[in-house]
Amino acid sequence: RISIKRSLSPIDKPMLPKGIVSNYFFDKLQEGDIVDVRAPSGKFSIDLLSRKPVVLIAGGIGITPLLSMLDALCDTDSQREIWFFLGVKNRQDHLMQEHLQQIGNEFDNIHIHICYSQPRDEDIKGWDYDSAGHVCVELLKKLLPGNNFEFYFCGPMAMIESFKVDLTAWRVPVNSQHYERFQKLEVQSNKESSEAKKTSVTVKLSKSNKSFSWSDTGDSILEQAISNGVNIDYSCMRGMCGLCQTAIKSGEVYYDEEPEYLSELEQGMCLPCVAKTKKGLELYA
Repeated sequence: RISIKRSLSPIDKPMLPKGIVSNYFFDKLQEGDIVDVRAPSGKFSIDLLSRKPVVLIAGGIGITPLLSMLDALCDTDSQREIWFFLGVKNRQDHLMQEHLQQIGNEFDNIHIHICYSQPRDEDIKGWDYDSAGHVCVELLKKLLPGNNFEFYFCGPMAMIESFKVDLTAWRVPVNSQHYERFQKLEVQSNKESSEAKKTSVTVKLSKSNKSFSWSDTGDSILEQAISNGVNIDYSCMRGMCGLCQTAIKSGEVYYDEEPEYLSELEQGMCLPCVAKTKKGLELYA
């Protein structure tokens, strides 16, 4: 099972195209069709064998992976203390409302808490939602018995960065904070990167027998490879899934921010989707 949100053109920018993949699934695929897909990958998954209490925090469509985790906990009849927080604007954006209400009614150890940031007059507090405002650590402090939980959170960039800071300030260990971003982290340019723009290095791809000149303009090696007509398998573009991992034949790479999948890499491998280089580089791609 997969969950797909139809991506339409922005209301304020109707000239922009609709999402190609999501609309293909909605408009073209029929039940029984066969599609060529890859298995799920990445580190954002829950340990179903653990007995430690867990908090699942979703912002909008960030509910997608967290609902899968919640359903898996239900399917295995987990007896862990489980809290599920969902933040949306109002009932119009309230995903899987009946499903979540059913889970909350059926399982005594699962607590569902819904936050509406912009509740409407017709939205009923106590039925449609529980709190007005955004999901935040201050709310967690009021409802949870303590901070001894495994925290999983997914949503917009601002939400992720806020929870990382606030959970750490609440003395939640970093290894108990698990998250997935929707977009790449934009790193602010500094003097060093500005100097790097003045020079370029050659990146060779031995398998494709291609090469291109790379300079640190903010793009990753993968992004510049694609712009030069070199195809490397990729998915998340955020250093999280590991699909693009490639062997380094010579040279070195660096990362503006340590990617989450880095600990899973074998020695001599890199993640081109978030990697950069200061010297000549040859990859087996």
